[in-house]
Order: sequence, then structure tokens, then C-alpha cells
Amino acid sequence: MQQQYQSNKLTIVEDMLWKYISPDLFISGSELINFDSQFICYTLIEFNQEGQEITQSIDTFKTIVLFENFYSIPLGLLSALKTMMKGEQAFFEISEVYALTQKEIDIYTDNMIPLKMQKKLYWLLKIENVFEYKDIHNFNQQQLEFYIEDVRKYAGMIFQKQHYIQAISIYQLISRLKMQDKNQEFWKKISKEISKSFSNRAVCYIKLKEWCMADQMCDEALNFDNENEKGRVSKVKQHQ
Repeated sequence: MQQQYQSNKLTIVEDMLWKYISPDLFISGSELINFDSQFICYTLIEFNQEGQEITQSIDTFKTIVLFENFYSIPLGLLSALKTMMKGEQAFFEISEVYALTQKEIDIYTDNMIPLKMQKKLYWLLKIENVFEYKDIHNFNQQQLEFYIEDVRKYAGMIFQKQHYIQAISIYQLISRLKMQDKNQEFWKKISKEISKSFSNRAVCYIKLKEWCMADQMCDEALNFDNENEKGRVSKVKQHQ
């Protein structure tokens, strides 16, 4: 596979990771990403050395907060994503050992199991969207309203595509907002949005048949807004 695009092959990590800048695989990105503060939505399609896709039965749409998951994601994925911009698509060649997480490498090392260095994997990566994660509490009111609208619309689109687990993680960006003055009209409005995010997560859990989590999300929704009918309906549905 690699011979086809050899002239466009860039070394990212010596003997471990390479990036291909090829017209039929590469899509340029639109803006820089702060990987130390942002929530990443991306797709990953994996191929073997013969060019056969090996992720056909796996949900290729994923979400990640890199700075919170450093130890539990493949080292190659961490390095590859950090070379990309929002909206960018690129093709990567990865040494099999670099497709392991740091935790997995530590287990191999502790048990003195030889690491495979020769076999290569191939990833087609695309950063679909990014959202602020770490610094949202510094937003002013207008920024916060735009942020909630963008997150809600995108999570709804992901739900419609039946990516329920990922939709939960995206809706959670709203759920994790911290209320300030609950008596202010603006924060009453935000409280209703937080409630909606919990009830939307409840619907996702119902789709996944995770009844206990659905019940918990409904309770949270009603705690933030006792008039949230979707929260009540979802609670009834998951007990039917």
C-alpha cells in the first residue's frame, strides 16, 4: 500500500508513524485545534497491509479528550491527531507497536513479551468537529448560548446516525456546565438546556437498552427542570 504514495510520505515519529499527503486521500483542515483544552470528534477507518478495511463492523465515529486520556489511547493516534486541523483528513502508516496504548506497552514490558515492530497498520483519519471542553466556564453569555446551540445540533445529528454512545458524550458537554446564579433569568434558561441534555442522554441510553443509566439521566433532567416533559416521558418509556 505504501508504495503508491511513497513520494508524499512524511515521517512523524521515526520508525513508528508516517503521514501521507496525497490528493486523493488528503483534505486540508480549516482551523487549528488546542489539544490541551478541546473535545475531538473524529472518524478512524483501519486497513491492513493488503489495503483491506478491517473496521467494517466497528463504529468508526469516535470522540476523545486527549489530555484526559493520554494513558488509555494508542500512542500513534495521539501523535497522528496532533498533526491535524479541524476538518482535515489524512492517511497514516503506523508500526503495530505504536498502535498500542501506553498501558498495553507497560504490560508487555513488565511481562517481558517481545513487541512486534515490523507489522504495519494503516489509518484514514478525519477530524469531524471540535468543541471547547476545558475553558467553557470562561465564556460570556452570548458565547455560551452559541456553544450550547452548536453542541445540541451536532449531537442531534450524531444521534440520527445512530451513534448513540458518541451522542451521549457530546450531549455531556452541556450537562457538565456549572450553574452560577440560579435566580438570574439567563441561568434559568441554561438550567433548562442542561435538563434537555440529560433527557437526550436518557433517550440514547434507552436506545442502548441501558435502563439504569437512562433512569439516572431522567432524574438529573428533572432535577434541573421539573417541567421537562421529555425527561418524564423517557422515564416512563424505559419502564414499559
